[in-house]
Amino acid sequence: MTLKNLFFFLLVFSVLFSCSGNKEDFPDPVADSDHNTSENVLVKEVVGTGRIEPENRIMSLASASGGLITNVFKFDGDRVKKGETIIILDDVTEKANLDILRSRIRTMQIQISLDSCTIKESEVKLASNTLLLESSRSLYQNGAETAKNLEDLVTEVSLSEIELARNKYNMKTSESKLDELRKEEHLAKAELDHKTLKAPVDGIILNMKVTTGSSLSPLAEYCDFAPDGKLIARCEIDEMFADYIKKGQTAKITLVGSNDIIATGKVIRAAPSLKRKSLFSELPGDKEDRRVREIWIILDEDTDLLYNLQVECIISVNG
Repeated sequence: MTLKNLFFFLLVFSVLFSCSGNKEDFPDPVADSDHNTSENVLVKEVVGTGRIEPENRIMSLASASGGLITNVFKFDGDRVKKGETIIILDDVTEKANLDILRSRIRTMQIQISLDSCTIKESEVKLASNTLLLESSRSLYQNGAETAKNLEDLVTEVSLSEIELARNKYNMKTSESKLDELRKEEHLAKAELDHKTLKAPVDGIILNMKVTTGSSLSPLAEYCDFAPDGKLIARCEIDEMFADYIKKGQTAKITLVGSNDIIATGKVIRAAPSLKRKSLFSELPGDKEDRRVREIWIILDEDTDLLYNLQVECIISVNG
């Protein structure tokens, strides 16, 4: 063994002996890991991104009917009451159809009155012929009436009965036609009413999408509408902290990137399931590796916050 090899062997032996003799000076990685996992981190607040909306959500109002827009009465920012007219579509054809049906209804009502008079006439005629028949039978029994006259009166009474029945059926037919016309009138009136677009509830017009003179297709949206009511912050919480959220928890609302509190509120709804991010996704096809829980925070006081304003929601989840 050369001197160089002997020196290398002594060096290795010295290092191994030193490590084995001072083992207690190094921390046990398993014990240290157990210590870290057993230590609970206290979460006091959870932060999510949201936006300001009306309590009953922003609606997109659509028209049940289509046609040319003749008048637009409300514009962006205008307040409306329930049933107040917003837009009128061209309704000349619908008004004409309704007038025609109402004229046919009046004619049928007159026909029913005539049928009633005819029935009364037939009833009188039948009653008269019945009396003559009874009288002829008495005379026939006393030999003062011929069998031929008696048979003619029997036939006359039968014809009168048939005539009365026919007139009653005619009146039922007229009444049935009147009922059909009234149903057609109801449908025509509904079609005419669809040409007048009205506010479903009290609220404010956010974005009028059409103008006078433009056309509107059936079921096409014509404006965005915010119903009256309290404001909410609709917020999305990352799935990592979703279980911390409960109804009734208090929240502070701030602008994104600011610490200034612009409103306060409490959680009134927490979705029972997770979903893809939707409030502020850039593109419909964006890939996401995390999901969120949607919550609603109703604001404590009426404010002048703008609809769709992006905010941060700081929710107190402990104490």
